[in-house]
Amino acid sequence: IDDAVSDVQGVVSGARRPRTGGDGGETAMRTIARVVPEMRSSALYATLVIAVVVVPFFFLRGESGAFFPPVMASFLLAITASMVVAMLVTPALSVLLLSGQPLERRPSPIARWLDRRYERGLRRTLGAPRTTFAAIAVVLVAGAVSLPFLRWSPVPENRDADLVVHLQAAPGTSLPEMDRITRRMADDLRSVAGVQNVAAHVGRAITSDQVVGVDSSELWVEIGPAADHDTTLASIRRLIGVYPGIRAQLLTYPNERIATVLSDRTHPIAVRVFGPDLAVRNQKAQEIRQAISGIEGVVHPRVQSQAQVPTVQIELNLAAAKDYGIAPGDVRRDEAALVSGITVGSLYDQQKVFDVVVLGSPGVRQNLTSIRSLLIDAPRGGQVRLDKVADVRIAPTPTVLHREDIFGSLDVTADVQGRKVGAVLDDVQRRLRQIRFPLEHRARMVGDYPQRQADYRRFVAVAVAAAIAVFLLLQVVFRSWRLAALSVATFPVTLAGGVLAAVIGSRVLSIGSVAGLVVVLAIAVRGAVGLIRHYHDLERDEPISFGEPLIERGSRDRLVPVTMAAVLTALLFLPFVILGDGAGKEFLHPMAIVILGGLVASTLVNLFVLPLLCARFGSSPSPDIFEVSELETRAPGPQPEGGR
Repeated sequence: IDDAVSDVQGVVSGARRPRTGGDGGETAMRTIARVVPEMRSSALYATLVIAVVVVPFFFLRGESGAFFPPVMASFLLAITASMVVAMLVTPALSVLLLSGQPLERRPSPIARWLDRRYERGLRRTLGAPRTTFAAIAVVLVAGAVSLPFLRWSPVPENRDADLVVHLQAAPGTSLPEMDRITRRMADDLRSVAGVQNVAAHVGRAITSDQVVGVDSSELWVEIGPAADHDTTLASIRRLIGVYPGIRAQLLTYPNERIATVLSDRTHPIAVRVFGPDLAVRNQKAQEIRQAISGIEGVVHPRVQSQAQVPTVQIELNLAAAKDYGIAPGDVRRDEAALVSGITVGSLYDQQKVFDVVVLGSPGVRQNLTSIRSLLIDAPRGGQVRLDKVADVRIAPTPTVLHREDIFGSLDVTADVQGRKVGAVLDDVQRRLRQIRFPLEHRARMVGDYPQRQADYRRFVAVAVAAAIAVFLLLQVVFRSWRLAALSVATFPVTLAGGVLAAVIGSRVLSIGSVAGLVVVLAIAVRGAVGLIRHYHDLERDEPISFGEPLIERGSRDRLVPVTMAAVLTALLFLPFVILGDGAGKEFLHPMAIVILGGLVASTLVNLFVLPLLCARFGSSPSPDIFEVSELETRAPGPQPEGGR
């Protein structure tokens, strides 16, 4: 929008401001050929500044690094495309549509009305700088104070109409019981106002990517399009929370997939115990938990919980089996066939494969007594009860065995409070060296804190380098250290306007809000570069020295393009503010709020604050090495004497 508005306005303004020594009767073609290259040099460097601003986001890692790089890549592609269109398409359209048209026409009534009021306001600002500086200080302080009230949530809260409810019953819950619980909850959910449809499944399919048993199920809930999303969501949460012994979790499908991708996040302190023996791992994990609990700054130390289910364990007595002449493999094969079933073949019917399974009848495996009474064929003739050659008992067994490489593992985790994480980790490491482990068992520190710290330091270093590069680029554009510093000084004011809008509108700083702040900063950069370069052009082309008259004239020239670009951009994002953060607008709504707030701040800064700073602290820039020579911009024909 800014490219299109500034280019066309520049062509029209250039017709009213012919160069000193020119022929005074330029055609539209000559005006476009003279004005467009001048404006493009400023816009090109403004685009480079914006590109440098977003570079640090490509060095983010973790949760933020999963989302910001693609968003910023899209932003860079957009501004690059805008630059290409402004360099090629806009001048061509200007030649086609403005050739033969009177460019020196009178301004519109709205433009004259704005110009009169802006002239009075600008003169008051230039005459009373203390009031403006006080307002700037108030905005900056308000923005800084508002930051703690923003909740950082990189992933926006998804308001999808499709929800998933994860149910987890007590370990060992049977399939019929889980079916009954799931059916009852599905019926209850269908009675909730606003719920349109409910579907469910229990356990997992053979090729599923979920490691769950029959004591787990999922319900898929669809909210109707006319229902109130927040009210329906609250009713669903209340309903699923009243089932005793059931752990229920409510998620939207996108958030569930995001949580799956980012499931490797760990606690600040994580110690992993390795070893082949589960009992030893549990014992050493408890010992480590007690050892680190006394360290200053360690809070909530805990051992990774392992859900256990009651299972039937059959341990063969080799001596007894030998007395009966029974091979251990015969016992294992017979009891497996009778208790859990074994596959003995396959049937093929209509291109389908069906397994043939030998399994004992329900009566022989309904309790421990019936299992102990199972008869095993003896090679010498006759049969032997299973409990004569094996120990049959019920014992707890973990539902999931965590492994790393070839060893089983168990984690001890803790949080940190009141001390620096690095100092606490050093103390934990010293405590670990004091613990003795049996053969083939060991423990080591894990977790991503050191990596996060390294990523953070790299991000800060890149951000500082980008800030320096921005300042240097602006110095190249303005040919003045002072003007570059003044323009950079206005950027925090614009960002503070976006932050205040986020506090008022959503109180959440998400990826959409940060993207909005980047857009706001881009608008501020374009405005500052365009305004100061226009001051330079006026000083070069008009008999006016750098000072308040020139600044007032240049600011009034930039009033229409700055205001029009701001209004058009605001109209583009206003519908997303009015429509709210419903399903499909979770990203655009906070971004639109921040952009609208930043637009207000940026417009006021470009029209009042930056002119005041230039008038009070600015100086005439040095001759611009990027000035396009008359040889390149003047149409062929007789040249005035003394021309370059």
